[in-house]
Amino acid sequence: MDVSYFGAHGHVPLRVALLLAAVAGILLTAPAGRAQIMQLRATARKHRGPTTGL
Repeated sequence: MDVSYFGAHGHVPLRVALLLAAVAGILLTAPAGRAQIMQLRATARKHRGPTTGL
């Protein structure tokens, strides 16, 4: 399979191209998911109120 990406050209097997695309997708979406979880935790903590510490 011929691949062209940002001016780079190459020839890779289809399964390698699919694997690289999946890994790139995970690496691009993980920070957004982590930020969303942190935001939800902060909101939950704010609405929970103060803790007693015991």
